[in-house]
Amino acid sequence: MECMTQGTTDMISTAGGVDSGTAAAGLETLRAELEPLEPLQRLQWALNRFGSGFAMTTSFGIQSSVLLHMLSRLSGGETVPVIWVDTGYLPAETYRYASTLCERLGTRLVVAQSSMSPARMEAVHGRLWETGREQDLDLYLRLRKVEPLEEALSGREVSCWASGVRRGQTELRKTMTVLDPIRERLSLRPCCVGQIGMSSITCRSMTCLSIRSSIRGIPPLATGIPVLQTALSLRAAAPASVDSVRSAESTCPE
Repeated sequence: MECMTQGTTDMISTAGGVDSGTAAAGLETLRAELEPLEPLQRLQWALNRFGSGFAMTTSFGIQSSVLLHMLSRLSGGETVPVIWVDTGYLPAETYRYASTLCERLGTRLVVAQSSMSPARMEAVHGRLWETGREQDLDLYLRLRKVEPLEEALSGREVSCWASGVRRGQTELRKTMTVLDPIRERLSLRPCCVGQIGMSSITCRSMTCLSIRSSIRGIPPLATGIPVLQTALSLRAAAPASVDSVRSAESTCPE
């Protein structure tokens, strides 16, 4: 099978913990290994291959919560850091749900937050999501999402991270594969591409799966609060349109 381009090879070679064999194999070869696997097997594949260089991100939405349950079933899953980017603007129900779920599943939660508090950000920059200016939305994403996530990944020398993002969520995400290079790391989507999994199951079906997996009380359907973020996680009072902002969405957790 044709190897990846030299640029991609070099990028993956320099990612912390990714050996030269992984780079030489090529993305297409790795994707071919992953395609026939079920989501749980894909997670185990990543943990076996990357070890301490593997992490998961979560937003505590429906998709990522089911992935957390899958992680709890893995051999060695309790060692995997689960990174949650807390913008400081999440609904109270999400914080309570996150605490309950992590306690139930034994999740090794890592909370990533901006060094700039929400109050300070609003005092210095204003309510960035209300201006309607693209550069303000980009700044919000950088301060509250992208930089905290990057710091958490870099500090743990993560080579590969898994998330619950789905191809059908946005136009940009339609181009995703099961394994893509993002900023010198590999991004794994366990339930993406060709699986009868999260890429094709409805939210209500996902809730049934959650209940069968003993993950109960999912906030989005229980309270109507829009916890299923694609790029931003703001208070319910914030404009709903902000939740679908397109900037940097491929790097934000789900």
